[in-house]
Amino acid sequence: MFLCCICVFLSGCGNRNKQLFSENNIIDMDEDDYDDSDKIYFIDFEQHVKNMMADTFFINSIAKDITFIPLETTDESLLRIEHFKVAKINESFYVSSDRFFTHSGIMEFDATGRFNGYVLQGRGNGPKELPVTVEWSYNQNTQLLVVSSSRQMLLHSFENNTMNKYDYGSEYWRVCLLNDGTMVGFPNYSGSKRIGDMIDPYMQFRNQEGEVVHSIYYPQKREITYSVPEGGGTISAYSLFPSYTGDALFKDMFNDTIYRIKSMEDDIKPYLIPFTGSLALSIKDATNPATINQKIIIARTFDTKKYFFIMYRYRQEVYTAIWDKKNLTFIANTKADSRDLYGIVSRNENNYSFTKYRTPTGKEIMIPILNYADGKLYGVLEAEQAMEFVPNIVFDDNPVIVAIAIE
Repeated sequence: MFLCCICVFLSGCGNRNKQLFSENNIIDMDEDDYDDSDKIYFIDFEQHVKNMMADTFFINSIAKDITFIPLETTDESLLRIEHFKVAKINESFYVSSDRFFTHSGIMEFDATGRFNGYVLQGRGNGPKELPVTVEWSYNQNTQLLVVSSSRQMLLHSFENNTMNKYDYGSEYWRVCLLNDGTMVGFPNYSGSKRIGDMIDPYMQFRNQEGEVVHSIYYPQKREITYSVPEGGGTISAYSLFPSYTGDALFKDMFNDTIYRIKSMEDDIKPYLIPFTGSLALSIKDATNPATINQKIIIARTFDTKKYFFIMYRYRQEVYTAIWDKKNLTFIANTKADSRDLYGIVSRNENNYSFTKYRTPTGKEIMIPILNYADGKLYGVLEAEQAMEFVPNIVFDDNPVIVAIAIE
């Protein structure tokens, strides 16, 4: 049954019938009911992109409170904003940045920003080290953090205060931890052009010992990554993002639907359909830079209890669109300022979205949004950007975490 469901949704890559996912599929939520685990959301993305210009929305308008946490700067805890990643775990912040976690580890700071040490001690072959760390992920509900290289992983339990290292035996990328304790990710993924087939799974589930417990295979040959000529690099056909619920969100570049993965035992179910219509990317367009620039490319999807933040590219610009989940009201379409943020967006692989913020001094700045937990968005600012309104910091201090209470 599971594989049948997969075949059905993959066959939808070429079938973009808008009537299949109409507003009638959406269940209205009561005022205090935000349990959307079985709901399907439809957004007419094409209509809004064609008719809406970039706006002057500020996150201040939906924030109940905004707090700034300067991270302590020491010789052992030097951070940069590039590739910055943060998770709020219990009463601490866990942070990495600038690909620095390939040699400096994941740092722990307390709720006030004081440096407490490391979870991952850095680059090496020790019990708490990996030769090269690719990424890390955290699940709020299971209190587990997984740190992965291409062929090894460290699994840290905050509940038991234990850390174990396991071998994958093969490459494993884009890892998300699920609520049932399993991990879902892409095997054999790389930045080079690669073709999948029936004997090559494109998604795998692993248990807490790193053993493969379930695999999903594409029903026919399909490229996993597409090489774009003229210095365009590569485009990945698949995306996997963590959801605030402890589930994973899966996106095929050639299918409008974003799917929610709850566990290996559950079906992959439709969650959000940002309908792109005539602006959808097809397989034949994937390696044509001129055509790609005229299509909507959804780069990252970020959900909270009340909102969808969807970062996308269109006509060589980068935007974040925000929708209210309760009534699917279109709230904002914010364009990245190429002078201030575009470089950060391009370099920050862990950045899920961004928003515009009006500072207490009246200045307008862009904030990368990195995480959501306990009703708060967590973003990051360079110390130089925050000096005007955050006391006792200087321009070369560590970045400042921004906690935005939006519930």
